[in-house]
Amino acid sequence: MSRPTQWTGRRIELAASLLTFNLICHGAYSQSFSTKGPLIDPCAPIKTVKKGDNFNLGLMFLPGQNASSLNDLFLPSVTAYSSSLGLCDPAVVKTLSLAGATFAVYSTRVDRLLLLQVPYSDIVQPMAELSSNRPVTMVMVAFRHNLFSTAVYVASANTTLSTGYGFVQTLSMMLVFSAGTLEYLNWYGTNCIDCGGNSAGICIHQPSGAGYSCSTPISNCTCSGLGIPSYACFYNSATFNGCNTGVNIAFQGTDSQNAAFTTGPQIQRLNSLSIVSLYYTVANYLSNMYNSTQSSISQQWAAAKGESVQQNVNQQGSVIGRRSLMSDPMLWGGLNFE
Repeated sequence: MSRPTQWTGRRIELAASLLTFNLICHGAYSQSFSTKGPLIDPCAPIKTVKKGDNFNLGLMFLPGQNASSLNDLFLPSVTAYSSSLGLCDPAVVKTLSLAGATFAVYSTRVDRLLLLQVPYSDIVQPMAELSSNRPVTMVMVAFRHNLFSTAVYVASANTTLSTGYGFVQTLSMMLVFSAGTLEYLNWYGTNCIDCGGNSAGICIHQPSGAGYSCSTPISNCTCSGLGIPSYACFYNSATFNGCNTGVNIAFQGTDSQNAAFTTGPQIQRLNSLSIVSLYYTVANYLSNMYNSTQSSISQQWAAAKGESVQQNVNQQGSVIGRRSLMSDPMLWGGLNFE
């Protein structure tokens, strides 16, 4: 089986005054898209699709949040406020911006089994900038126009919220269509059989029926934990590919010509770790995985935070906050602000 095209979205700055996102994205093999090129816009109106068509998908990342609170309070309020635009509504964008949201955008192909990769550095650096009163987590929501998924954890050092800890290895997203029209974005629940069972310390418990996710221990995602001197260690290097999060995308239902999609049943037959292994192998990704006490988790996160902040300083000259300087946020319930 040939390796599918993979698209990795770069972090974008949010501007509430814009009615659409100013998306800067780059694709497989470092192919760049300028503003003169095709706009990969996950907020464009949803049209009917058939097998093989391009389909744009957005991922929203929020550091320092309780995924269950987002699902129970914030996301329902988004639907109530703007059912026609959802997360693409500029007022919602403004609120999310104030809470530290970042976005990635991907171009997928209808009914192709795809693996979207979220770089470790894009996950850990916003977490490292959290204030002490925020939970050390990163949550993710998939969206397309006015439709969006529930929130799930991509990373966590807070076992009170997620039971397990670490950086999630893989998640599976099912895009459900009827006659070519997108109806739902559902996380397909998996288990932690491959990393010690659902009670293992490196098994993150996802909310809202999204199942369980094997994770890579925090100590395996730090320079000190891997025994690499700080001057030769960079979170965006291939050394940390095992700390990336893979998002499997599959299609369920029928297209505009009433042809049944085939990738959805493949997800259902295989767990997400098996699917990831079709595309790439993370060397020793299960090495040194063990149950840990909260004190050691705190120590591991302290190392990751310190290294991430220092690398951000080295690369940018200072730690640049990702919050837009806007006043009068819409304080909807369930969203944790600093």
